Amino acid sequence: MITDAERRVLEEIIKNPIAGQGEIASSLGISRSAVASHISSLMKKGVLKRGYIVNEEPSVVVVGGANFDIKGVSFSEVIPMTSNPGKITFSPGGVGRNIAENLARLGIKTRLITLVGDDMYGDMLLKEAEKAGIDISGCDSISHRSSGTYMAIDGPDGNMVLALSDMEIFKEMTPEFVRTRQKALESASVIVADTNIPIDTIVYLKSQAAALYTPFCIEPVSVPKAALLKGHLDGVYMITPNKEEAEVLAMMDIKSDKDVEKAAVSIASQGVSVVVITLGQKGVYLYYDGMGGFINSIATNVVDTTGAGDALFAGIVYGIYNGYDIKKSVRYGLACAAVTVSSSLTVSPMLSPVYIEKIMAAGN
Repeated sequence: MITDAERRVLEEIIKNPIAGQGEIASSLGISRSAVASHISSLMKKGVLKRGYIVNEEPSVVVVGGANFDIKGVSFSEVIPMTSNPGKITFSPGGVGRNIAENLARLGIKTRLITLVGDDMYGDMLLKEAEKAGIDISGCDSISHRSSGTYMAIDGPDGNMVLALSDMEIFKEMTPEFVRTRQKALESASVIVADTNIPIDTIVYLKSQAAALYTPFCIEPVSVPKAALLKGHLDGVYMITPNKEEAEVLAMMDIKSDKDVEKAAVSIASQGVSVVVITLGQKGVYLYYDGMGGFINSIATNVVDTTGAGDALFAGIVYGIYNGYDIKKSVRYGLACAAVTVSSSLTVSPMLSPVYIEKIMAAGN
């Protein structure tokens, strides 16, 4: 990640590629030696080549779903087969989009690759994504499909009772579609996919990540979609199944802590470097390099659990992007999840590196 001072020097170079160090120093009001130091650092980070040729700033590329979310929260215990009084809200969502917004709020340059319908929901999704700081140059709209839509019903405790999704549009996100975004993949420090996209596309992204020596991380999304990953996990760097998704991937029932450990080992044996099994308020089980252990969640006042998994995933990717060790990355993700569940919004506006560091410090 480049510093603010390095970014200002980089902006001067982009504006005038033939400017000398003295000219840049004069423009920014800093010393020539400081400019030389920043340029040296930018070269070491791979942002600049010799001759001040600018490489594209490393980014995280997220390939996945962007949906229009409809969320209902019942005022009391949900009673089936009848109308339940409650509150209904509308917001942008989708696993891929949520992960991208979390990353953007954490200060990471994030590109989203997705499809929306040529409709009012699609327009709203793209405008809100751009407003959140997400690069949407890899997004497109199509007229023959409606935008992805997700509807969830939560109980008064904030836990989901039922959800329905219309994700037909993401069948159009074929390998051919993603291939036209190759430049974005080549500039990525981490490539992320959710399983709303076709399995052929996930396999293609995995092969590209391998060719580019770039970590490839998958969010399984749901039990039926996680099942599609079986036989395709070899070469995945990190995956974050919940208990039910882990049962499908490991092909076993999980009824105890020992079962959680066995499931993680089974998933890792299929070629995954880092397995993070999410366990709700209990935290996660992390397995990597032949070692495993439980990591507790950070205690907080739970308002709504929607989006917690997306925030956890984004926080772990933030750590990977910044070169943290995997345990610190997971703890960072747990802090992001804690901030998210304490908000009624799917992506908390409180999310920032400074605030997350405070949460982590308090949690320790």
